Amino acid sequence: MKSKSKWLWLVAIIAVGLTAIACDNGEETIGGDQCEICGENICVCIAGTLCKICSEEICECPIDTPIVNKNIEDWELYTSILDMKQEIENYGFAQPTDEDFLEAEEIFQTAIEVYITDENEAAALGEEAKNLFESILNNGWIAYLAPIKTAATTERELAVAERANIASRDIFRSADSLYTQANTDYDNDNYKAAAQGYIEAKEGFTSAREDTEEKRRRAEEAIKAAEEAIKAAEEKGAEGATEAERILP
Repeated sequence: MKSKSKWLWLVAIIAVGLTAIACDNGEETIGGDQCEICGENICVCIAGTLCKICSEEICECPIDTPIVNKNIEDWELYTSILDMKQEIENYGFAQPTDEDFLEAEEIFQTAIEVYITDENEAAALGEEAKNLFESILNNGWIAYLAPIKTAATTERELAVAERANIASRDIFRSADSLYTQANTDYDNDNYKAAAQGYIEAKEGFTSAREDTEEKRRRAEEAIKAAEEAIKAAEEKGAEGATEAERILP
């Protein structure tokens, strides 16, 4: 879902260039007559034609309907920056008062403001803002993933030390495959997939360790039972030999 702040940015640029949009069918605008809802010149259009700005019947736009500049929504760089900014906010990688975040936001809003009049300048500013947001996002993910990656690596090392890779080979191999893929995703900056991979790998290594411990416990119980059976048989045999010596002349 796009951030609510998106609409605030869009509203900030409504006054720039929107009145230059022509009516449907190329009709003229009535100078001075404005839609009470949109605040824009009313189009002289045939009955039933939707307002070019509101996308509703003229002067019948719902009050809470945001007025959107269709052109800027089609700007791919704009959309990608919004997505990055939303991801930063969702994961708490930056606060709105952080210096780097404020700088990126300021540059981005300037890019929005100049987009209609100078797309080249907007593109240059947009790239600068994108790079700043991208740096914040990457650093945020690296910090976020550090304890998750360490936990998975530690659990793998414990599993190997306990020979779970041998005793519980299938479980360990499955977890190790997830761990390897998570490392690949991490190296390729595919941080969301890496995070999920490390979490699932850690759970797999833990399962391998637990399975190994259970197998070890059952083996120890079997050995103990066997030892007790042998001891009982030996004791019974010794008693039998003593009884035979007593009976025989």
